Amino acid sequence: EDVSVWIFEKKQLETQSKVFQETYINFLKRGITNLSKLKHPNILSILRPIEETTGAIILETEPIFASLRNILRDYTNLANAPPELVNIDLEPLEKKICIFQLVDAVSFLHSKA
Repeated sequence: EDVSVWIFEKKQLETQSKVFQETYINFLKRGITNLSKLKHPNILSILRPIEETTGAIILETEPIFASLRNILRDYTNLANAPPELVNIDLEPLEKKICIFQLVDAVSFLHSKA
């Protein structure tokens, strides 16, 4: 089964205070827990519960190819953007469908979540 694995390395917070680190990690875990409760076709599905190690928080979701940020050609979060991503060129109808799906998900969050 194809999945996407998300890893948050806690060492990214090393320069912050312990209070900030704990607050941030609790915020992150609470957000993941809340996301796992949402069931909508246009909202990312979490497949397995959070796994936490001493150095990381690991999350498994349904497979995704790219973030909206990357589809809109912002690759600053990637060390090396793969050619498959860089060469994506959405047709006008595909763009409209994406916008509709985004609006549908936001509407769900505001009315039912």
